[in-house]
Amino acid sequence: MPKKVNVICTNCPMGCGITLTVDEKSDEVINIEGNKCKQGKEYALAEYKNPVRVLTATVRTNSLENPLLPVRTDKPVPRDKMKEMMYVVARVNVKKPVQLGQVVEQNIMGMDVNLIATENLT
Repeated sequence: MPKKVNVICTNCPMGCGITLTVDEKSDEVINIEGNKCKQGKEYALAEYKNPVRVLTATVRTNSLENPLLPVRTDKPVPRDKMKEMMYVVARVNVKKPVQLGQVVEQNIMGMDVNLIATENLT
């Protein structure tokens, strides 16, 4: 018996409600409905098979005026790795100065994902 999985596409402002019909035994997508463009179909497939997100957080600094620095990953990471990655990010401590876009932590968890500053720290 097939199951239905609902996904809201965030690829564009339209926010299409997409329904995937998935075979319960093989976990293969049988049908996709509700997308208004090709990108919506691709997004829904990717979201079902391997959902990814850009991680945003703050890290500690050595600045008394700005004890926290906002950061984000430079590329999306698998959603199931986000919690583990947050534990790693929580241990990051940066020293000023830091420039917007500067890598503050490289190759987090060996995933070829860098943590970059989203603000200047002077």
